[in-house]
Amino acid sequence: MTASTTAGGGSLYIIGELNHRGTPTEFYKIGIVRDSERNRTVDDRLADHQTGNPRELYIAHAAQSASVERVETLLHGQFATKRIGGEWFHLPNDTLAHVIATTTEHIAAANAHTPIADNAKQLASVLSNGLIIDPTNDHRSIHSQQHDIRRQLTACKAAISHLTSELVEYQHATQPDRPWVHLEHKTGRTTFDKAAFEASHPNLYVNYLTTESTMTKTFRVNKPNDDNRPLNDINEHLSALCDTATHMNAATHDGETLHEVYLDVLAQQTILKWEDEQLDAQLRVACGPNDGINAICTWKRQATTRETFDVDALKHDQPDLYSKFTATSEPTIARNPVKDLRYRV
Repeated sequence: MTASTTAGGGSLYIIGELNHRGTPTEFYKIGIVRDSERNRTVDDRLADHQTGNPRELYIAHAAQSASVERVETLLHGQFATKRIGGEWFHLPNDTLAHVIATTTEHIAAANAHTPIADNAKQLASVLSNGLIIDPTNDHRSIHSQQHDIRRQLTACKAAISHLTSELVEYQHATQPDRPWVHLEHKTGRTTFDKAAFEASHPNLYVNYLTTESTMTKTFRVNKPNDDNRPLNDINEHLSALCDTATHMNAATHDGETLHEVYLDVLAQQTILKWEDEQLDAQLRVACGPNDGINAICTWKRQATTRETFDVDALKHDQPDLYSKFTATSEPTIARNPVKDLRYRV
């Protein structure tokens, strides 16, 4: 089962700028033009960006990709330590050549991965047959690689969580003009208490029950038996970076230092997530229509019928009664570190 996806296709471009002498500066924009944007080209996008920009812009590089948004996201994260704001990057000396070479590699990998991802997506709608197949050496290799990747992702997550807390503390103490962390105030979540409503109005509750046919999908990857290797044996550089990150604090490090390490960990995490995504799709395709691969993974896709309570219908028919059993949680604050240098170059 194979397929080709064009919905995610498009052109990825790197736009540079020239100073008043006609010499390229060190600042470049990495962006995309989707195939879905009919009759739009990279040249059109260049003209859009030129409007209002006092410096002459030019196309430093452009290439087609079957998964252009994914490649753009990957590049933005991977080069977070060079990102100065929005989609603009500071790429001095030979850094531009490195970014272009990396872009070429990612596009080739994404193009090769697209039919695998399409296959995995199609298999997600196929009921599994209840069989567990024996693994091949290729399956074992993919499984081992993914386990190593996820061990590294766990370390990145812990490091990012710690650095976020320290950046929040440093920002609270210093109140900088350009914050290191955005504080996003979120309103409380409104929920309907179905259990309380059923207890109070059992007969009415039954009237709003509907039967729904659906497909449950559960994909799980097993942990290998040899799960005792230290992170340092898997990735020495990342192990050292995450160890450094988790021992930094706002009392002994300034915001710029904390943020630089945060961006470094973020860049590593971005690459690892892309690798995990590819390996995950490969395992799903390896499962095929089966329930899983022995000792490696399970992927059960089963048709089920269940009763659900139609909250929307009750809200429409009896808004006052609906409101009586509705509660809103307390507002929360999301703390999101800035994912670029904020023009600190």
